[in-house]
Amino acid sequence: MKYLVGMSGGIDSSVAAVKLKKEGHEVIGVHMRLWSEDNCMNKCCNTADFKWAMEVASRFDIPFQALNIREVFKKRIVEDAFLSPYEQGGTPNPCVSCNRNIRFGAMLEKGLELGVDKVCTGHYARVEEKNGVYHLRRGVDPDKDQSYFLHRVTQAKLARMHFPLGEMTKKEVKVLAEKWGVINENRGKVESQDLCFIPEKTPEAFLKRQLDSKHWREGEIITNAGEVLGKHRGLPFYTIGQRKGLELGGLEMPFYVLKKDHQKNQLIVGRQEEGGNVQVELKNLSLIREDLDESKSYELRFRYHGKPTRGRVKRIGKPYADDSGQLWNATVECEESLSGATPGQFVVMYEGEYCLGGGEIV
Repeated sequence: MKYLVGMSGGIDSSVAAVKLKKEGHEVIGVHMRLWSEDNCMNKCCNTADFKWAMEVASRFDIPFQALNIREVFKKRIVEDAFLSPYEQGGTPNPCVSCNRNIRFGAMLEKGLELGVDKVCTGHYARVEEKNGVYHLRRGVDPDKDQSYFLHRVTQAKLARMHFPLGEMTKKEVKVLAEKWGVINENRGKVESQDLCFIPEKTPEAFLKRQLDSKHWREGEIITNAGEVLGKHRGLPFYTIGQRKGLELGGLEMPFYVLKKDHQKNQLIVGRQEEGGNVQVELKNLSLIREDLDESKSYELRFRYHGKPTRGRVKRIGKPYADDSGQLWNATVECEESLSGATPGQFVVMYEGEYCLGGGEIV
């Protein structure tokens, strides 16, 4: 087999590439050069990572090249999938959009150009084919499974994808990384789920640099009854369901973010149960298979490491499309009251080990 492997410079992608090479496959390494702020260094896919990935490829006789996607990454991911949703009051997850439109968009196009059989990354997930239909399965390591971030891939793309680490645990990968000497010490504890284009630990400083100051004005923190409890730093810096970081000391009970009033620039907080609901609206619902049984209850994840719940997903109206495939608007009916459904985040559906797709919370 001939594989194109995305080599970010991290342990996972390096082990994926070397593993395939040692199994006797023809391997080509590619490193995506991403946009970064002036005078700032990305957490991953930076110059140091590029040099390390190139060194690993050279050491194991893997042809290696760079793929410059700075401008498209800046437009599609940083601006459209991150900054714009924050301006509109959401809390986005740009990694999901990146996997649909960039990682398995631009990189897949490069693979087709080079005539490879499959495009690979170091994600902890699995692809399974049954009777010509492709399925996305969870990785065997429950703590590292990354199918959540891959739920928007299409049948056509899934047919061209392979995840060499899907049958491995992170512990097993680290053992191989040490054995083969491919641990990038520059990475520290950075994992692939971190936002690569933000230098700091949290998005706040990046948002202040990139957004107009009108989007992060200070305002009141109030209860549903209108009682003023304190001041917030700016609405984009808070997430629906958030408890920590509200700086409301001295209160007898914990408060959670229930909603944001952008017109009045107020952050509304309350008890966790006050924010519960059983119905959630979605947009951009993407299905790995279109034969979704809308009468059936599925496992639903509202966050990557969030507690799963169960519910039904019903498509609304006619499908529409982006440049990767069909999408729908939809309604989620949960079997129990749910708090913390955050606009901009994704609801992902599972049936056992199989990921069925998901949509963006409105």
